[in-house]
Amino acid sequence: YITDSEFMKRTLKLPGVQPVEVLEAVKRALVEDRPANFEACVQWARLHWQQQYHNQIKQLLFNFPADQTTTSGAPFWSGPKRCPHPLVFDVNNKTHMDYVVAAANRLAQCYSLKGSR
Repeated sequence: YITDSEFMKRTLKLPGVQPVEVLEAVKRALVEDRPANFEACVQWARLHWQQQYHNQIKQLLFNFPADQTTTSGAPFWSGPKRCPHPLVFDVNNKTHMDYVVAAANRLAQCYSLKGSR
C-alpha cells in the first residue's frame, strides 16, 4: 500500500465488505497498533507468544478435550493428530526468550524502530 500506486484501486474492486476490512487493517497497522518504541514491541511479542502457545491451545483443548472421541468411538487425538499441550511461559527458557526477542526485533524492524542485539 505504501509503494503500490494501484493498491487503492485494486482494494476498492474487492467484493462485498472486503475493501472496508482491508482499509481497517491498514489503519490498525499504521495508527492503532503501531508500537511507539522497542518496549512496546517486546510487550507485543510476549503477548503474541502467549496467544500462540498457550491461549489457542487451551481453546483447542476446550473444544476437543484430550479424551475426545469421534462419532465412531475412536480417539479424536490419534494418528497424525497428536494432542497438544499448552506451554507456560518461562523467562529462564532460552527458546521462549529467543522467540520474544526475535519477534520484538522483527516488529521493530517493520516500523523502523531500533531493536536489540
